[in-house]
Amino acid sequence: MTMRTHLRTRCATLAALAMVLTASCSGSPDTDPQDGGAPDPSAAVTITVGNMPPEAQAAQRAEFMRTIEAFQEANPNITVTPEETTYKPATFNAMLAGGTMPTVLEVPFTEVQRIVEQKQVADITDHVADSEVISELNPVLRKQGVDAEGRTWAIPWNMYTIGLVYNRAVFEQAGLDPDSPPTTWDEVVETARTITEKTGVPGFVMPTAGRNGGWMLTALNYSFGGTIQDFDGTRATMTLDTEAMTKSLDLLRRIRWEADAAGSNFLLEGPDVRNEFAAGRVGMFLGAGDAYNQTVDERGFNGDDFGIAPLPQAPGGLGTLGGGAIAVISPKATPNEIAAGIKWVEFNRLSPYISQERAVAAARARTEDGLSVGAPTVPPVDEQRHAKYLEWVAEYITVDRERFKDYLASFETLPVVAEPARGAGDVYVELDTIVQGVFTDRDFDAPAALEQAATNLDALLASQE
Repeated sequence: MTMRTHLRTRCATLAALAMVLTASCSGSPDTDPQDGGAPDPSAAVTITVGNMPPEAQAAQRAEFMRTIEAFQEANPNITVTPEETTYKPATFNAMLAGGTMPTVLEVPFTEVQRIVEQKQVADITDHVADSEVISELNPVLRKQGVDAEGRTWAIPWNMYTIGLVYNRAVFEQAGLDPDSPPTTWDEVVETARTITEKTGVPGFVMPTAGRNGGWMLTALNYSFGGTIQDFDGTRATMTLDTEAMTKSLDLLRRIRWEADAAGSNFLLEGPDVRNEFAAGRVGMFLGAGDAYNQTVDERGFNGDDFGIAPLPQAPGGLGTLGGGAIAVISPKATPNEIAAGIKWVEFNRLSPYISQERAVAAARARTEDGLSVGAPTVPPVDEQRHAKYLEWVAEYITVDRERFKDYLASFETLPVVAEPARGAGDVYVELDTIVQGVFTDRDFDAPAALEQAATNLDALLASQE
C-alpha cells in the first residue's frame, strides 16, 4: 500500500501550462450552486483560497504569492484572492453559516468524512471527471475524496506516514550510529536512555496536547497490533481495552519513569516538539517526512542532521498510521467558482508531477528561496510518475535522499493504517489526557482512564450518528 504526501509548489509563468490544467475546470458565475448548470470556461471569475502561509513564514508566503501570479497568468479569466484562513473544527460550522468559507480550503483526512456526510462541501464529481491531473493520483490517495456512491467531494494532495524522526548529530554525540536508528521499541527505550545519559538531551519526546498526544498514541497502538475503533459502516465503537494499548502506554511509562528520557515538559503540542527538535533539544520523536520541511525550512534546523526511520513494529504490528490533507470547495460556490477552485488545486499542489516545465520552475524557485527540494515526503502520485518527477528536478534536489532510503522504502513495504473512521479529532483529544497521565503520574491508573475514555467517546460518537 502506498500513501502519499505533500510538496509545496512554486510558480511557473507559462500560459501554455493552462492547456495542461484546463480540461476539468469551468463554470457560470450567475448559476445557482446547486442547479448543476454547465460551466463556461471563458467567463471571468474570482475565487478565494485559504491556507496562505502567515507572514512569519516569509519564504513560504512569497512562494505562495508567486504561484498565484503564475496561475493567474496561465488563467487570465481567474482572479485569486488569498487568505490565511485554515480549517479549525471548532469554527468551521460558524464559518459555513456566516458565508465566510473560502472557495478552496484544505482540511485533514480526519474531518473529511464528517463534512461530506453533512454535505458541507461541494460535490465536484462532474468537474473532475476529465481531469488529467487528478487521474494521475495514486488510487489509494484518490479514494480519500470519494464517497461510497462514487461521488467526488474533495481532492487529496497530501499524505503522510508516521516514522521515527531523530537528530543525527545528537546520536553521534551520544556515541550512537546515526545510520542505524532503532528498529524495535525496546531499542527506542535504550537509545533514548543513552542519549539522555550521554548528552543531557531528552532522548524521546512525545506531544501530549492539541490532539497530538492521542494522534501519536494511535500510531503506537497500530505498531503494537491494535486498532482503537471498530466501524461497521454505520456505528463506531471504541476498542481501547486491548493488549496493544497496554503495551503502548507501558512503552511511554518505561521511557518516562525507567529511562528518565522524556524531558520535563509534558504539555507539548506537535509544533512545540518540532521547536525543541530544531533547537537541538530532542533526540527522537514520532513524525512524518514533512517534519523535514517543518524543521529545516521553517525553523532553521541543519538538514544534514535530520534523520527519519520507519515506525518500529512489535510482533503482530499492523503497520504505521497514515493520513493527510485534502482540498474541498465551498458548498456556496457556483459552477464557475468550483471549476476555478479545482484548477487552482491542480496547479498549486499537483501540477509539478504532470508538467516538466512546472516541476523545474517550482524546484528552481524553491532553491532560490532557500527552501528544500527532495524532502523525504510521500509523493501523491504513483512510483513511476514520481520517478519521472525526480528526473526532471534532479539538478535542484538539495536533500541527500540516500540517508532516508529505509523510510522511503517503507512506503511500499510497511502497511498503512488509516486514522479512526469516526470522530478522530475527538478521539485524539480524549487520549491526550491519558498520555499526560502516563507522563505526569508514576502510579497512573491507565486501565480506569481507558475505560472512562471509551465510555465518553462511545456516547459522543452515538450522538453523532
